[in-house]
Amino acid sequence: MHPTTEQQALKFQDRKRRNAEYTSVYELLPEENPDVEIIFFHGLQMEGLAPEHSFWRTWKLRGSEDCWPETLLPEMLQGRKSNQEYQIKPRVLAISYEGRPDQDEDGLGDDCLIADCLVNNLILDTDLKVGQRKGVPVFLVGHDLGGILIKRLVMMLEKQVIGTTDETERGKIRMFLENLKSVFFFSTPHSGSPAIEKMASKIDDSTANEMLHLMKVLNTETARINADFQRYRRGETDSKVSKFTSHALHATNATNEGGYNNVLVVPEGSARYDVDSFYSVNANHFSVCQAEGTYSSSIRFLSERIKQEVWKAKGQQVF
Repeated sequence: MHPTTEQQALKFQDRKRRNAEYTSVYELLPEENPDVEIIFFHGLQMEGLAPEHSFWRTWKLRGSEDCWPETLLPEMLQGRKSNQEYQIKPRVLAISYEGRPDQDEDGLGDDCLIADCLVNNLILDTDLKVGQRKGVPVFLVGHDLGGILIKRLVMMLEKQVIGTTDETERGKIRMFLENLKSVFFFSTPHSGSPAIEKMASKIDDSTANEMLHLMKVLNTETARINADFQRYRRGETDSKVSKFTSHALHATNATNEGGYNNVLVVPEGSARYDVDSFYSVNANHFSVCQAEGTYSSSIRFLSERIKQEVWKAKGQQVF
């Protein structure tokens, strides 16, 4: 029997590891000695999901309240290789922040402050120790706005690894960046979205989420974030940290969910920006995050690349 929304909400509230003004960190799947660490970032919550639900319901199985990063992903990371059974042990975390487009009276939708909170509560935290296990790959997975927040976070880390005078902090940040192997963008509008921009224009400025401007077409701030991220991935900055890969899943179907009227939310060109691999998925902007089962293209795309990086880290032959 599948759990109810209420049961899932209660369960995951018990897994809240850090709570700050701008963001919270949840450990969906704890693991003391993981082979890989995977961190999920939800996007804009067009249907008004509050932060205490958006971090897990974005990634639920289609047709149920099961959260597939907790249940299905571990199943996808086991199998047989070279006639031997294997099981890759993931540690799965999720980030929560104010993603409602019209519920930001308190100014909580500030991408810089969210990224700064994550540096302190996710990476520098002495108990969580995310990305602090040498040789254990880190994957960042973002939907929609969550992909832009990942870029903001990575670039903030890149600046701090150079600028901080605290050697302990520098060591933790450098370790995280060295372990970062791949970023996955689920329907992320790197160059903006006409559909989101049109929706945002109907929201009163006094309550509009400050991050909505990052979704505008050809927004100058987003363009700068993109350019900095691209330069960093190419090794053209001063931090000298090893390059990681970037992958995009593009939802090809229009949607009527989230207040949209049969519209393709993210154009292909906006989703394709600066990625090493690009995969089109027969889904809409929201269902691209909702796996139907182990056969779903999105979860297979993610799990296969996790396997590849884990075997590389272990010095074994890649599939």
